[in-house]
Amino acid sequence: MRVLSWRSLSLKTSLEAFFVSTWLDIVRFPLFLFLSSPLILSACAYKPPSLVFETGNLSDSEWSRAQDECDYEAEKATGSAPINVAHSRWQRLYIQCIELKGIKYLGTTDQQLAKPKS
Repeated sequence: MRVLSWRSLSLKTSLEAFFVSTWLDIVRFPLFLFLSSPLILSACAYKPPSLVFETGNLSDSEWSRAQDECDYEAEKATGSAPINVAHSRWQRLYIQCIELKGIKYLGTTDQQLAKPKS
């Protein structure tokens, strides 16, 4: 009789612990989400700096075509590159392609841009 009562008491305690811990998890998780949401949302709002070029007297359609051609060539050249270096290689090849078309690379929007010489 004593073993049986001990086991039932043990089972009762285990079930109470399970339901209490589950209840606390249910309460804690939304609290965690609420407190961490500004950090999560700020990570989603990050916009990487854009590349800036001196297009000179190119029309919008000519500039768009040059961008499309260089994007295609850079994508083609970096398609099999490892993911950790693909973007930096793409960016380098894209800039080189644009410069080969006679368009000067000035930098990125987060840098102080060099003023083109007149």
